[in-house]
Amino acid sequence: MRYVAIPTEVARHYQSGGLDANGQIQEHVVLDDVSGPCRHCLKMIPKGADMLILAHRPFPAPQPYAELGPIFLCADTCQRAGE
Repeated sequence: MRYVAIPTEVARHYQSGGLDANGQIQEHVVLDDVSGPCRHCLKMIPKGADMLILAHRPFPAPQPYAELGPIFLCADTCQRAGE
């Protein structure tokens, strides 16, 4: 299995307050007890850090595999995995 980070321009859109795939503002939470994997840096977001929860569609157009789903993202800018 291979995980691919979302593009930096997509992450920056969300991190700057851009609407998610449902046209909604992302949920902003502070991790106190549980950690989540960031879909941009592909690291676990540290406890105590700010995190965004939002709906994301990883494909540019609707198709049978273009599922919409929740993702976690570092609220602060982070380095894209593999760069």
